[in-house]
Amino acid sequence: MSSFLTRLLRGSEPSLEELREACAQSERRRNEKQLALEKLLLRRDDIIERMKKARSRRDDLKVDILWNELLALRPELAMVRRELRTANLEYLTLKRYTAGMEALAARGDRQGTKKLLGRLRRSRLPELLARADIEEERYLEELDLVMAEDGSFEEEAAGEDPRKEAFLQKLDGVRQAEEAGDLAEAKRREAALKQELDDGIL
Repeated sequence: MSSFLTRLLRGSEPSLEELREACAQSERRRNEKQLALEKLLLRRDDIIERMKKARSRRDDLKVDILWNELLALRPELAMVRRELRTANLEYLTLKRYTAGMEALAARGDRQGTKKLLGRLRRSRLPELLARADIEEERYLEELDLVMAEDGSFEEEAAGEDPRKEAFLQKLDGVRQAEEAGDLAEAKRREAALKQELDDGIL
């Protein structure tokens, strides 16, 4: 949770100017997270394209290298998605609250502004945002286990990986549709493949 939103929910009442500035900063932060996600998705798509080419050449070593790159990208993608979701919720909260306060201030309704702030602070918003923080902590704990120094991750990666086999089968399905000239079907299969990656199925 941002420091300003923490203050809004628990501290002193901010002025309208402070609210407007915080709203603008929150929007910039949300846009930065969106851009970061788009860059990561471009990296993921590039890896998939290179895997298709390596698979066509039967270059198993290159496929293995790219598969590991794809696995390494997944934690970062998950983290940025979570950060974007939190940033978006914070921005929407500040935007709607600021608009409400501006409308009340324009009418000179001081009691209304106090009531709106009170409703915000009595709501479950702090609890829900705290839950998002807890999920992030759990994610980091899971990442610590994956990257443990005892080498368990490397040993597991060296053996057969059923997720990799399932991924490669679906990737071959994309390639087959492309080679058959059915670009619409290839696009559909690739979109489904990427969705399964995003959902953690593969």
